[in-house]
This record gives sequence, structure tokens and C-alpha cells, in this order.
Amino acid sequence: MTPREVIRRNLERDHPPRIGMDFDGGRMNDFCFAGFSPSENWQQKRRVEGEVEYFTDEWGNVWYRSVHGGQRGEVFQPALYGLERLAAKLRELNLCLYSPVDIQRVLPTGNRKLIEREAHRMVELFQGGFIAKNYPDLQGISLEPEWEEWAYQVFLKYARQDSVG
Repeated sequence: MTPREVIRRNLERDHPPRIGMDFDGGRMNDFCFAGFSPSENWQQKRRVEGEVEYFTDEWGNVWYRSVHGGQRGEVFQPALYGLERLAAKLRELNLCLYSPVDIQRVLPTGNRKLIEREAHRMVELFQGGFIAKNYPDLQGISLEPEWEEWAYQVFLKYARQDSVG
């Protein structure tokens, strides 16, 4: 099965043969990135309303975040919601989770056993609809690359298996 088919089947929760992978740095990646650069005429637009900053990207999407920080409205904290609760909700909605191991409650501990256990738990809970990914700015949040690598190695074991749960 091609990487594209693996991703499609995870997104559709259509009994994928394995979890999807999206890791940089020469690691396993089921995505192929290609496209155009932003137009030379494109100008980002930003505005602040109260505690919220709004800004556009080169494709016309409007993003927002707290003026106190945050990254483009992305959520990298699945544990904050409660993994079991999140898994049940995504199954109910027939949606896929696209996420790294939690970057606020798990990775920062530097606890290898906890990080590996959480990676296993994510695969088991979100089976049939999970794409594991890396966090793009570990240095920016003061995390050691080794800590993420522990989670990656767990995900990789599952990705090399013939089938998911």
C-alpha cells in the first residue's frame, strides 16, 4: 500500500494497515510536499482585537491566537482534552487525530518511560485514525530532540507492523 493510501485510510478511518507518519529530519514521512511559493505580491495582514491577534497566510486562511502566545491556532496538547474522551469523540465523528505526543504535559517531563507509554497509548486509543507527527519547534519550547525521538521510535514500531489494532 502506498503512503498516500495509508494517510487516506487513516483520515477516513477505513481500516488502515498502520498509523500514518509525518516526521521530518530524514525520518519516516508518508507525506509528499510540493507546491508553489507565495505570490511575490502577497502581503500578510494582521490585526489585534482585544486579547486576540488575527493574521492571514499565503492561501487566504485567517488564523488567530492569543496575544500572549500560541502558534497559529494549532493544538499540540491532546492530553489536555483527555485522550480517552478525545478518542471517543473522534470515533463518534469519524475523524482522525494528527498529533505529536503532548508537548505540555508529556514531552517536557523528559521521562522516557512516560513518553513511550503515552506514544503506545495514543496508537491504541486512536487505532484506525491516527497520524503521528513531530512538533516543528522543539528548541522553541525548550525540549530535547532525544525526548521526541523516544516517541518516534514507538510510533515507528507500529508503522512497520502489518496492521493497526
